[in-house]
Amino acid sequence: MTAMDPTAHALMRLAQRGLSLSDVELITEFGADVGDGRYYLRAKDWQEAERQLKRFIDRGRRLVGRLAVTGDGFLITAYCVRRAKERRLLRRAEERALTGGRLRRLRNVCAEQ
Repeated sequence: MTAMDPTAHALMRLAQRGLSLSDVELITEFGADVGDGRYYLRAKDWQEAERQLKRFIDRGRRLVGRLAVTGDGFLITAYCVRRAKERRLLRRAEERALTGGRLRRLRNVCAEQ
């Protein structure tokens, strides 16, 4: 379900009923489509959502410490990073971010003059 623009009426009703727009997003994302633009979130639907989220979390946990190398829209390789290499990668990324930030500020200063 895509994001919807709520009407003034919908905003008023949500406030009266103690619901938020993010609550409605969950209902439309995981609930059953019962027709005519209506969605109903059943316990069964939410249990399935919980199972999907648990699989997603487990998968993410399994991938911690892995590195994917990409370029020009292609996957080049992927591998497990050792602890020493992890520190080096993160340090270099931090240095690049700092250097890039300084260069951007310098360019902005030069452009203003």
